[in-house]
Amino acid sequence: MRKQVAYLGPKGTYAEKAAEILSDFANYESPIFVPCKGLHSVIKSIAYKNCDAAVVPIENSVEGGVTATLDALWKFPNLKISQAIVLPIKHALISSGELSDISE
Repeated sequence: MRKQVAYLGPKGTYAEKAAEILSDFANYESPIFVPCKGLHSVIKSIAYKNCDAAVVPIENSVEGGVTATLDALWKFPNLKISQAIVLPIKHALISSGELSDISE
């Protein structure tokens, strides 16, 4: 049976990329990726066994610990972290205007 992996959606996000990488680590064969609206939805999906695995951010370089995830792990003590990765995030500034027109 194909494994279902919940992540913070929508499709095409870095969270989906992390879900793909972690599914490879877990040797899931053709997993079904389930985008969720909000971290609480991702956590509830795994806590209530509506999916086989969930991918959530624990920390980031801008804000440090992700409070919603840490609170959820406290609220659902049966949940365990089984794998962790560091996923580099690369942003791009794309504009149809001239570079000289950008002030901030």
